[in-house]
Amino acid sequence: MAAATAMRFGQLSSGSDMAPDWTMKEVSTGTTIMAVEYDGGVVIGADSRTTTGAYIANRVTDKLTPIHDRIFCCRSGSAADTQAIADVVTYQLGFHSIELDEAPLVQTAANLFKASCYRYREELMAGIIVAGWDKRRGGQVYSVPIGGMLVRQPVSVGGSGSTYIYGYMDSNYKPNMTKDQCLRLVSGGTHTHTHTHTHTHTHTHTHTHTHTHTHTHTHTHKSWSSVLEKSLFSFTHIRQHNKQYK
Repeated sequence: MAAATAMRFGQLSSGSDMAPDWTMKEVSTGTTIMAVEYDGGVVIGADSRTTTGAYIANRVTDKLTPIHDRIFCCRSGSAADTQAIADVVTYQLGFHSIELDEAPLVQTAANLFKASCYRYREELMAGIIVAGWDKRRGGQVYSVPIGGMLVRQPVSVGGSGSTYIYGYMDSNYKPNMTKDQCLRLVSGGTHTHTHTHTHTHTHTHTHTHTHTHTHTHTHTHKSWSSVLEKSLFSFTHIRQHNKQYK
């Protein structure tokens, strides 16, 4: 039982600090994020799980962060790094909007993310997708991967779970998709990866942004990883219960 406990919770640190070593690891989003342009706006989506090493720190995190009224970012990588960058860009973009006396451009927000990610590329682990709508260029999606590159794409996926859905996106994405088709694509993509990526969760969040409004959607899926977790818990509980009566 002691060996099993050690395998389950990891080695304890030496000295007076008796906390498991995984508590000292950085919180990571363990993510699949995605965004799609359509005629009139964008659809963005993400799963909801954050991790510390192999352990789940939060199952219901919202990785879709508002930057301005019609601009959002999807965050992947270190949760602390991405939240800090999002706060900085939100602050900078707010002042920029006041100076212009109008809503900022999506490309401006993307350039601000690129500047921070590139300047601190040796210190930060942050992969960002910037998406939104402005009156000049309509719906736009910009990818800012780790390292600070910036590229506009009609559809973008990111995060550690994105490797599981590239085939799905290649098969199902088509140019000039409608809003409903993009919603099904994003929802289907996040649903697909929850069946294969054990560090992601069954809740997914999607947002639709147009020139008039923003819609928020939350989907719940049952993945094989969640079924496995429940099965392992039940097996362990039954085994411990039987030992008490031997």
